Amino acid sequence: MTNLDAATAAMNDWRIHAFAELAPYTRPEGERMHAAGSLVGVASEVRPDPGASWSIFNPPVVDELVVRGADTSGEDPEAPAGGDLAALLDAWATGAPTGVPLQLELPVALRGAPAVLAARGFTPVSTFAVRRVEGEPRPSAWASKPGRKLREVTAEDRAGVAGLLEELHAADADAATGAWAHPQLREHLLDYAGRVVDVPVLAVIAEYFGLVAGVANFAAPGTVAPRTSRERELYVQFTAVTRRLRAGGVGAALVGELDARARAAGAELLAVDFGALNPESAPFWLRQGFRPLTTMWRRR
Repeated sequence: MTNLDAATAAMNDWRIHAFAELAPYTRPEGERMHAAGSLVGVASEVRPDPGASWSIFNPPVVDELVVRGADTSGEDPEAPAGGDLAALLDAWATGAPTGVPLQLELPVALRGAPAVLAARGFTPVSTFAVRRVEGEPRPSAWASKPGRKLREVTAEDRAGVAGLLEELHAADADAATGAWAHPQLREHLLDYAGRVVDVPVLAVIAEYFGLVAGVANFAAPGTVAPRTSRERELYVQFTAVTRRLRAGGVGAALVGELDARARAAGAELLAVDFGALNPESAPFWLRQGFRPLTTMWRRR
């Protein structure tokens, strides 16, 4: 095996024990390879298609490093030392294109990584987290009060959903997650809203005295690449609540309804990405019982 093959195999060994929910790691492809100790990284420039709706939530260009290595759970005394990660990052940064943001996703269990990354100007931008669909349902009292209800989305909700997604995009941009002033922003938001209302079974609306106060939905099957090892995974694509009604239980009610639908569908796992530094989003998802698995780091 090459060093990259061995590093990928070793990373899968610890994944099985430490983060069994993560999908198996595969051998990455890229333009440049770097190695330090037991860590190997493959780097390449990524440019999202500006015509793709998801491009509004991602920078127009990044240089991305995919890291593979030995046991990173922190339980193995031979796990990569901070010096290995530091050397790998330095080699990558030296050979990266000038002026292009650097980006990498790492398991949260990589010991010492936050300090090494922070010392080199990286900040956490997003977190991938999961929650098993098990135990008792989590009912919300929000919809039981006058003027409030959870209901199925309809075609008439498209404009309201687009407005909520616009607020969500602005919050993500403020939290420096990668959302930006895309030249086709409004067009893509309307496209996303159209997809949400086109599949009512995957979405739920929170209504407050006739106002579309919040929306949450699962991604349609096949539209988001699976990132866990579970066959019956459902990905929470959007959960958006209008700013003036946040912190009042609307979001928890929406997630509770998605959870109920997941149970009815026989799902094993709910998955979501949220802004790591968003002061509202990150605490919210942790309160809902989601367990962080990986963190995306970026340096401008």
